[in-house]
Amino acid sequence: PQRGLLAAAGPDAVIVAYTEAVRKAFADKGAGEGNIKSFTPQLTLKLGIRISQVAFSADEAYLVLSAEQGGGLAVYSVESLVKGNTESTYQIATNGSPLRMLLPNPTKEKSDLLAAVTMDGNLLIANLSDRQFKSGPEGMTMKDGVSCVSWSARGKQLVAGLGNGTCYQMTPEGEGKAEIPAPPDMEGNQHVSALMWLENEIFLVGHTTSTQDEGMIPATTFRLVSRQTSPQISYTYQKLPEPVAPFGVNRSPPYQFVQRLRNFPPNLSDLLVIASSVSTDVGLLTRAETALASDVDEAKITNVFTTTTMANDTRRAQLPMTEDLSETSPIGMALDLSATEKVPRPLPNEEMDESSGPLPALMILNNDGLLASWWIVYAESIRQGTTYPGLTVAGPPQTQEPVNKSTSPFASSTAPSTSASFSSSAFGAATAQQKSFPNSSTSAFGSNPASNSAFGASSALGSKTSPWGTGGATSTSQTAGAAFGKPAFGSSTPIGAARGGAAFGAAGGLGNRPSPWGAPSAGTPSSGTAFGQTSNPAMGGS
Repeated sequence: PQRGLLAAAGPDAVIVAYTEAVRKAFADKGAGEGNIKSFTPQLTLKLGIRISQVAFSADEAYLVLSAEQGGGLAVYSVESLVKGNTESTYQIATNGSPLRMLLPNPTKEKSDLLAAVTMDGNLLIANLSDRQFKSGPEGMTMKDGVSCVSWSARGKQLVAGLGNGTCYQMTPEGEGKAEIPAPPDMEGNQHVSALMWLENEIFLVGHTTSTQDEGMIPATTFRLVSRQTSPQISYTYQKLPEPVAPFGVNRSPPYQFVQRLRNFPPNLSDLLVIASSVSTDVGLLTRAETALASDVDEAKITNVFTTTTMANDTRRAQLPMTEDLSETSPIGMALDLSATEKVPRPLPNEEMDESSGPLPALMILNNDGLLASWWIVYAESIRQGTTYPGLTVAGPPQTQEPVNKSTSPFASSTAPSTSASFSSSAFGAATAQQKSFPNSSTSAFGSNPASNSAFGASSALGSKTSPWGTGGATSTSQTAGAAFGKPAFGSSTPIGAARGGAAFGAAGGLGNRPSPWGAPSAGTPSSGTAFGQTSNPAMGGS
């Protein structure tokens, strides 16, 4: 959030824009028709290949990309990007294996570490300082059979969700620390499709069946897993009401996007925002020190995680539809914590012209190439005039220390679902469309983002020999693999073509090119168990 940059992947390019410029585009009543706003990004990296992973390092020094076919990591210096330099700083090969997940370490102290999970289920740890993958007891593969990962709050360890439904806690060097068993009530063959390490001994885990049924969208079961260490190690599993229903585009196997806000004053300890590749809705899990709803026993919804729904259904976040009224699916989600402006009429039913300060925003890129944004409005915070401490304007980022509350987060065997005042005004929506990537002879950056001269510069990297691959990038055409966001195991309903030229959901000829970063290198891992391709975040925020 310090730099205020947004990166998003298209069918053959990655755009980089100031978040301030994006918010101004949303607010511009004259730009575009209705809620669809035209927008020209500050910078376009024309790569000529499809990008499946986009992430900024925690210190915002690097932007890391990975290709849908062939994988590999292309590492860009953010400092160079904002000066208009569109060449990658260096590349790291993945032996031709594409990635299903790329997750930066959340701390600035260890911001040079990124966890990468290949489609084969191999967990790799990239060290950006050393410009290579770390080696562990078994070589570069720190753990096999992995479907997703989550870092601890301090970034010293991570937990890997596995294809058999269990989880494995470890260090970035590959040293095992703990094994979390699969839930005793888990039925059939299920893998961990969503995972977040909430506190030292508390995890949010989502399980999804690995066996696909034609025409049926599999549901994902979320549980809070609590570890007790005394008198002996044991685990408690609390099944949660479904935060995101599987009603939408059938992009199986489902992939869940999770973003977190912590310690939101006055009383919100946790807010988890959840989206799914098979749903048009956005769900919420909350934990508050005071009840967010008045129609539920306060003891059941205080200091515990609950599924929180909208008191006013018109205020909930929902992905926009296509021009022909087809449903869309998320391919990337990020929080924007860089806002400096106040929000007009945050509580429409109350006499308040604007918020006392800026608010966090949620941004989601869908498979139709539309970027949607919502303000996150915590009603009690608005009324009391508090500001979320994680916002850039609030000062240095808060230390994300694990919280060990004396009150158990498990109030009952099944967590209640609440309809809260928090969510009644939590979201207001608009959508933006990236229509084209025009060329410009002016500098891509280096001027005020509001200035027209700062927009539209593009890279010609896709038209010349790639400097990225280890051992040279192949120019041989390959047979098209799974389409953007389409799973590699089992079959699914096609996503469908995207609007106009921005075919985010279609394969396209350019998408058939191999990754120039995925060339083999010594010591790269062999294949393991595959869990299917998903569209893990194709968008990153800084």
